[in-house]
Amino acid sequence: QPDDALQRQAILAELLAARGISSFRLVRDINGKPVLDVTPPQFISYSFAHSRDATLPFGVIGLSDGADLGVDCTAWPEAAPDPDFWTSIAAPEEEHLMPQLSGDARILWVIKESALKCVGEVMIDPRHIAAGVAANGIVCVMTSSIVRKPLPKVFVRLFELYPPGQDGIRFLLSVASPDANFLVHMRELTWRRVALNLFVKPQNRKITYL
Repeated sequence: QPDDALQRQAILAELLAARGISSFRLVRDINGKPVLDVTPPQFISYSFAHSRDATLPFGVIGLSDGADLGVDCTAWPEAAPDPDFWTSIAAPEEEHLMPQLSGDARILWVIKESALKCVGEVMIDPRHIAAGVAANGIVCVMTSSIVRKPLPKVFVRLFELYPPGQDGIRFLLSVASPDANFLVHMRELTWRRVALNLFVKPQNRKITYL
């Protein structure tokens, strides 16, 4: 099978070329967050996530020229919720969210992962940030009450994705940004098959999904 990294690199090059970018390289900032260094120089936020162990493996690439972003994803649901997993990742102030999320820690996990990818803090204990409901279906993620180190406030929007021709399979996609309006005005998702187990949403100025 094709190597995932090479496949991802090729599709990323295609997406960037459509934006007039002739060359690029992936580098890391001081926190270890992957960032794009592109030619001609311009702001392009980049994030990537994958779910290789799913029944239908898939990946997500997020590109934005409007705001920083972070993405995370999971095949959902493929197993019963694990209450021990919830305990290991939930902050004290998130207990009220358990009924709203059907006790499924995987939903909380993708929310937190996308938020941490957005701010570039990828090694933080997930209990050190807390999610709360905001307006327009947007989730607000901020520093938990059990830690003192402040983190930037981030907003998250969740999507359920149903790939065509794959009955009974759905994906949960979480997109995070410090700009709530950016998430509110995102377009609905459509799919186009481009490679083995990979999908992309084309022709969207703000954000493209793979």
